[in-house]
Amino acid sequence: MSNGRHGLALAVTIGAIVWMFLLVATPYAASHGQFAGPGTVMAAATYATGGLVCHQRSERSFSLWGTQMPVCARCAGLYATAPLGALLGMLTVRRRRRSSVGGLRLLLLVTAVPTLVTVFGEVVGLVSPTNLVRAILAAPLGFAITWTVCRALSALRDDDMKPADVAR
Repeated sequence: MSNGRHGLALAVTIGAIVWMFLLVATPYAASHGQFAGPGTVMAAATYATGGLVCHQRSERSFSLWGTQMPVCARCAGLYATAPLGALLGMLTVRRRRRSSVGGLRLLLLVTAVPTLVTVFGEVVGLVSPTNLVRAILAAPLGFAITWTVCRALSALRDDDMKPADVAR
C-alpha cells in the first residue's frame, strides 16, 4: 500500500471521526455554556458546515442536551457510521483481490435503498418516519460510502495513479 494513498484513507477516517465528534460536542458545549472565544468559532463553523449539506430542520433533527444538532437525523445516521466504515475500509484491503467496480456500485445502491425509499415516501406523503427511523435507515449508506472510499484509496498502488499509455 502506498504511503500517500494510505495517508488519504487515514485522513478520511480521521475526518469522519472529528466530524462526528463535532456534531455531538457542539450541542453539548452550547447547552453547558462552554462557548467562549474559539468555542464560539468552532460552533459557528460546525453549524455553518452542517448547513451546506443538510436542511437542518428542527423537527427532523435530534436535540442533545436540549440543543439541536448541526445536522438532521438522517445526516446524523449517515455520519454516525462513517468512522467505522472508514476504519474497516482501510483495514480490510486485500492485496491480491480487489473489489470490482460493479460490486461496489451494487453495495452503494443496496445500502442507499432504505434512505431513498423513506425520502420518496415522505415526499409523496406515504410515510412520516420518526427521526430515529430516519437515522437508522441512513446508517448503512454512511458506512458503505466511507468503507468504499477508504478501501479504494488503501488498495491503490502508485501504478494505478499514472496516466494510461496512449500509444498502446
